[in-house]
Order: sequence, then C-alpha cells, then structure tokens
Amino acid sequence: LLDPSLLKRTEGYLFKKGGANHGNGMRRNWKRRYFVLGECTSESGSNGYELRYYDYQGGTHKGSIDLAGCEVFCEARSMHKQVKYEFQILLASGNIQQLSSDSYDEREEWIETLNMAIAYVKKMEQGAVGKVITHSLASSLLCVYGFYHLLTVESLLLCLTVGVQP
Repeated sequence: LLDPSLLKRTEGYLFKKGGANHGNGMRRNWKRRYFVLGECTSESGSNGYELRYYDYQGGTHKGSIDLAGCEVFCEARSMHKQVKYEFQILLASGNIQQLSSDSYDEREEWIETLNMAIAYVKKMEQGAVGKVITHSLASSLLCVYGFYHLLTVESLLLCLTVGVQP
C-alpha cells in the first residue's frame, strides 16, 4: 500500500454530520468523532482504505467509510457554529458525508491524505499499481503539480499511470 510517511493525517478528531437524510425532515446534528484512516480488504480480496470513526479515541466504533469510488471536495454548506473548515466525501453510493475540522491546515492535510488513498485504491482497481508509492514519487508529484492539496484524484492517477520519476 502507500508509504505511511506520505499520509500527513491518518487520525484525529473531526465533526461529522450524523444520521441519514431520508427526506422526512429528520434533524441531523454535527458530532465530534475520532477518525482513523486504515487499510481494509474488499470482498474481492483487493487491498484498499477506509475511514473508521469512533465516539472518541479508543472508544466505541461507530462506523466506516469505504474510500473505493469516493471523491473529496470542499464546499461551504453549513451555518452551524461548530462547522469551521468543512469538506465532503462523495460516496460511491452518491450520498455525501459532511465533515469539518478545527483548522484550515488540518482540513488540507485530511483532503490530501484522503485523495492519495482514493487515487491509490482507483489504481489498484485498475490493476495499474505494482509498487509502493514512495517519497521520491511523491516529491516528483509535488514538483510537477505544486502542492498536494491542489492535486485532483485524476491528476494523481495520471502520474501513477505514466510512472513519474524524480
């Protein structure tokens, strides 16, 4: 899988907008949850990543977000006082998971890490990644594209496909 040192943020507290929206006017609250990015194995046996969340660090596991087929984007949607630096994960199902961090830098680190994991999962699904993505490859991506948080999943996939080298 990805070289762990490439992933700037693999755990920490975020606010998560809870509950499913069934169109019945159900109130959906923002709750502080502890998130951990972890490796997982799909039903087909391929390796990937999921974002697990808990009541608090070391607390009860509340759920997981499989990152296969997801996209991460940043859009201001909420006026809630706890929502400072919001971002969203578009799930493979078409639903949107809304998250918020306490700082701009923390949000950018989460977005960068999630995009790297999602791009890797996409390449694994396409069977085009045969090696661990290392710091030298990531440095090349940084030189080519500027900043990680400006990388889209598609541009990272292109780099992985053509095999950008330092």
